[in-house]
Amino acid sequence: MATVADILDQDLPEGAAEDSTSILPLLAGEKTELPDRPGVINHDGYNRLAIRNGPWKLIAGMAPQLFNLEFDPKESKNLAKTHPKRVTEMQKRPATIKTR
Repeated sequence: MATVADILDQDLPEGAAEDSTSILPLLAGEKTELPDRPGVINHDGYNRLAIRNGPWKLIAGMAPQLFNLEFDPKESKNLAKTHPKRVTEMQKRPATIKTR
């Protein structure tokens, strides 16, 4: 909700979406991470869970896919097999993110 409010240049009413954080700086490429969030969780068009942390994006599943968006913004090279520790670390990360 905070992201949509940012895009529309609107203030949210007092007490609305109190757990929401705008990810517009990430979408606009102005930042690679948000200081108040250890990572960002989203779903893609195929309803797959994706976890973002800095330039890294992990698409969860039976065969995880890991991408470094700084060097591969088109997500063409899966780095999961060459960076197994990062995959494991990022798979644990959702439990640390507070959701409602």
